[in-house]
Amino acid sequence: MESDTNPLFSIAFDRDEKKAFDMIFIRFYPRVKRFVMGFCGDEYEAENVAQDVFMKLWMKRRHVSSVENLDAYIYAMARHAALDALKSVALRAHSAVEDSDIADETHVEDALYSHELREIIHRQIEKMPPQQRRVFRMSRMDGLKNDEIAETLHISKRTVEAHISAALVELRKFVTVFIVEMLLRQL
Repeated sequence: MESDTNPLFSIAFDRDEKKAFDMIFIRFYPRVKRFVMGFCGDEYEAENVAQDVFMKLWMKRRHVSSVENLDAYIYAMARHAALDALKSVALRAHSAVEDSDIADETHVEDALYSHELREIIHRQIEKMPPQQRRVFRMSRMDGLKNDEIAETLHISKRTVEAHISAALVELRKFVTVFIVEMLLRQL
């Protein structure tokens, strides 16, 4: 790569900045893009980084007049921009992994709480009086209607309703306590 020195660059900018910048862009853009491509391996990303390099070069055009080796200056800008882009990609990937870990942790916690809640409900059902437990299981686990339960157990429909109601009141107490304890653990 041939080296550009400051005098030619500054003379060109003095006469016509846009024309000089266009010449520099045409000359260096394909090389800078290939150079950046070596860092990131992605053509789209390399184009974006190369364009950013030339945008910064244009914005610093007054400062660039003091640069002795334009070739080295542009490649240094490209190297820094490529490394910044790689850092950004790495940070986004790291953040995505952390978010995934948090989601996995939340999923595991939810599964544990769900399992724990099922265990509490099962233990409470086992503590119910035998007839109440039988009615509740037939209703909630077997999916029978109150009329069917009453007929099967030879009891009135009102008795079935009373057993189910009493069972639900007891379960609600323990589920409420469990939920409060779970929320307190998360604080």
